[in-house]
Amino acid sequence: MTNYFPVGLFIWLFIYFLKENNDTESIARSIAKRNVSNPEPKKHIQYISNGRVLSDTLFYYYYDMLSLTEKKQVNNETIVEHAIERYALINKIDYDYQWPIATRDVNAAKAYVLERYYYMTNLN
Repeated sequence: MTNYFPVGLFIWLFIYFLKENNDTESIARSIAKRNVSNPEPKKHIQYISNGRVLSDTLFYYYYDMLSLTEKKQVNNETIVEHAIERYALINKIDYDYQWPIATRDVNAAKAYVLERYYYMTNLN
């Protein structure tokens, strides 16, 4: 008389592992389909200065406003001098950049660039 129990157990385990493997693959495929179909949108930083939406960062915007881009060496005296020059153009339009200049813009630019200058010099 032969015992069929070990053969039956082996076949049952073989089918069980095959079925479990297929289930995990189908779960992995469904997760992958969900991730591909709903990509996360790109996040865009929007810079705003005194109600005006900027195309570049605040630093470059204020640096250009004070006309410091041509200077090789910038210190606190040159920042204040260029801010005073910009005060002379108050309530006129700067035709190079097409923006009206107001005292709050010049004050913001002067304060921001001076703070960055002091921060960078105190790092040393």
